[in-house]
Amino acid sequence: PLMRPAHTQFFLSYFAQGVQRVGKDYLRTQASVVLRGDASSLQLFYNLLPEFGSLPWTLKPVIMFLVERYLAARSRVFLAAAVALGTAVVWGFLALYSAPSAQALLWSTALVSLGSAVVDGLVDGKVAEESADGESAAACRYLCECGSMAGGLLLGAVAWLFALGQSSLLLVASFSWAAVAPAVLAVLPASAAASGRGASARVGGAASEDAHDSAKAPATCDLRTLMSQKIAVVSALVFVVCLAPGLDLFLFRQHRLGLSAAQQSLVSVVGSLGWFGGTSAYRHVIARGRPIHATVKVCLLLWPLGGLVSWVIAAAAIASHPLAASPDVVVVATTAGLVLASIERVVSEFCKALTFFPCTVLMQLYSPPGLESTAFTLMQ
Repeated sequence: PLMRPAHTQFFLSYFAQGVQRVGKDYLRTQASVVLRGDASSLQLFYNLLPEFGSLPWTLKPVIMFLVERYLAARSRVFLAAAVALGTAVVWGFLALYSAPSAQALLWSTALVSLGSAVVDGLVDGKVAEESADGESAAACRYLCECGSMAGGLLLGAVAWLFALGQSSLLLVASFSWAAVAPAVLAVLPASAAASGRGASARVGGAASEDAHDSAKAPATCDLRTLMSQKIAVVSALVFVVCLAPGLDLFLFRQHRLGLSAAQQSLVSVVGSLGWFGGTSAYRHVIARGRPIHATVKVCLLLWPLGGLVSWVIAAAAIASHPLAASPDVVVVATTAGLVLASIERVVSEFCKALTFFPCTVLMQLYSPPGLESTAFTLMQ
């Protein structure tokens, strides 16, 4: 079939997270009003937002280890479905009560952040289980990226076309999370042995790409399996990729090219298409027929092109847009400037995707059986 039940689960889970971006904007807006003047509550609020770096998402490796250590495969599926429904209920509450109190806002933020972190960790573990080799890992991750992009861009387009209000958008977020529950339950394993077979196949597939991995590792919850050389290398690669500085031309576009706020938003949307193009190129071209180590080499060679193109386009923009004689002179945006900014953003996001995608594929392939969710979130 075109999309198996497991793949539907991946797509819908990330679709809900893409839709949830609208909810995060709502939470920030409400916090600026409800928690105004309370510095400690505002600090707590920003530590609870459903995003990377927040407290629930930082604790995700610990949560995932406890879940994988003490819950069987079937129980983890029921937990993911229950948490998804709980997250849907919280978004529904916020949609119906447009003016929550400070305590209700903080509790709602904490619950949606914890719920999305748990579902994300468990689904990423299933993605790792389904990853038998570099191509299958890329296919699974591509589904996740398609879901996230569809949730974010399509909801934005629908909201703009039909002028949806904030309550309607939050209800869409609630329904999206509610749809995750049946998708998760659709892949309920018949027995523990059935779920173990998928893990063995994944390790065997990964081993076929590396001559040093000749044996299939059994599923285990031993923390010592996380202390392998390959997990350390993948973690180091992810760290270096995240640490590597990038060129942010936001202020350049604003002050030198004269782009307005609306034009900056347009450039950002166009840039997201570049990101999607990068993930598509990896999935359909770069990873096709290549072992994972060869794919990573190609991506690392293409990575610097983003910074080079940004530098060249910035130099061209400077040449075609001379600096104003006085800082009080307002720079007027031109079509050429908007086109140059859009091209730079597309190429930059395209190359960023070529670093993100192979890192996540490596994390999927080398997450040890029995600790897929723990290892994946830890390497993140």
